[in-house]
Amino acid sequence: MQQQNYKLGELKSLDELKFKLSEKDIEKLDDTIIIEEGLDDIRSRIKGKCQLRAFNYKISSIEIEPFMVLHLVDYDDYNKVIQRVLFDKDTKYVGINFITLSEWEYVIYLIYAN
Repeated sequence: MQQQNYKLGELKSLDELKFKLSEKDIEKLDDTIIIEEGLDDIRSRIKGKCQLRAFNYKISSIEIEPFMVLHLVDYDDYNKVIQRVLFDKDTKYVGINFITLSEWEYVIYLIYAN
């Protein structure tokens, strides 16, 4: 097996890649239709600027910082989609936002583009 070195490139945060979230609509944050509508809105905002590569969201009961480390290694995705996108040299942009549901529960949205 050949060993390869990977370098995580710098990702620029883009506001256009962030979901428009509302704490008053907490019950809808995990709704497939709402998520698809949000992604369509993001696609229209970034049209001509960059291309959506990957999307991931989690409802997490751990703090955000440890979650982000786990997310980088893509611990729960058999296909390693997020990991491949993160280490792809063409991935240049990220949108990250979250809502605190309770003292120990968060919804975190991560969107990557090139």
